Amino acid sequence: MAVSRILGRAVAPLFAAASVMAWACGTASAASASGWAVQRLPVPSSAQTFPLSCSSSTACTAVATFYPFPSAEGDVLFAVRWNGQAWSREVMAEPAGSSSVLIGGISCPSESFCVAVGGSTSAIAGRYVPLAESWNGAMWSIESIPAGPGVSSRLSSVSCTSPLACTAVGESVSRTPKRPVKPLVERWNGTRWSLGRARGGSLISVSCNSHPECTAIGNTANRMFAEGWDGGRWSTEPNPHPRGFGGPNGDNELNGVSCASRDACTAVGYSTWGSGFGSVRLTLAEHWNGSRWSVQSTPNPIQLDELKSVSCSSGSSCIAVGDYTGRAGEWWRDGRWSVLPTPRRLSTGKSFDSALQAVSCFADGTCIATGDAEGGPFATEFQPSASRRSH
Repeated sequence: MAVSRILGRAVAPLFAAASVMAWACGTASAASASGWAVQRLPVPSSAQTFPLSCSSSTACTAVATFYPFPSAEGDVLFAVRWNGQAWSREVMAEPAGSSSVLIGGISCPSESFCVAVGGSTSAIAGRYVPLAESWNGAMWSIESIPAGPGVSSRLSSVSCTSPLACTAVGESVSRTPKRPVKPLVERWNGTRWSLGRARGGSLISVSCNSHPECTAIGNTANRMFAEGWDGGRWSTEPNPHPRGFGGPNGDNELNGVSCASRDACTAVGYSTWGSGFGSVRLTLAEHWNGSRWSVQSTPNPIQLDELKSVSCSSGSSCIAVGDYTGRAGEWWRDGRWSVLPTPRRLSTGKSFDSALQAVSCFADGTCIATGDAEGGPFATEFQPSASRRSH
């Protein structure tokens, strides 16, 4: 499981209800959402959570960022861990002298090993250096990691297939006018981090399998791109540009990718068209079959929608989460994305406003998701109906 967004200090207000989208085996029976259970995470209500990774349904870790406004103190990073019965909180390490710390992604290939990546800055605001922290089953510690080729570099996503093999991606900003943003790739071999080489622009999300092979997605100049790692080098993969979107008054953006195998990946995000009150934001999903990417048709409740994270438990079963101004959910049935019922209230506060930020799924179809709401960060579990589990 890999995730893709950088968390900052500010906690933006939420004006959207939660949306769940899922891609599962084609079946004529309707999906049901049994076993939904919303839990507050043990962090301050104004904290924001996004990165999430699970090695099993009883071993999940998410990262939350809390900025104690109006205190002059810097960000506080928390790791919250799920053991199958309850969530517990741990304070993560932060680089000495840092004024801002951003965590973009986390990957936990086992119960006793996790890696979280992002960036930190100190003296010069806006100029970041890559950050990597590891969990050894007892404590978090900061890893030594190369700074990257540009004047400012940070990581946005990481995927580990074992404690001895991790790939992290992000961006490096240089002073070169013709190519100000370059991709940043770092690889962990169990002993140290080393720089890799990739093409394109800013890399947003990465997903690897055990061969080892990886797929990364990114965005540059309002255009999406994808790259594949075959164990020796990165190569660009043909990526479609949805018609009618992007251009001067809109853009296409992918937020996350998940690969069940090298020839079965799903990437999600959104497309926008127009500006101001006349703008439209639509969910976007693309599928990689080993040779090409293709755009999938996705429902849009009121055309102000976005997918933020995706997790595939197999080549034919994925769930994606995000938000929209309305309330419903979606799953994949009979060759298309369709609505999946969600609980009426995911917020633990008085407001119904909430947004799902990350999801991690398992072979039996169970998924755990985390999100933010007026009542504070929360976690929820989805268990498929018996008909879907037996399919």
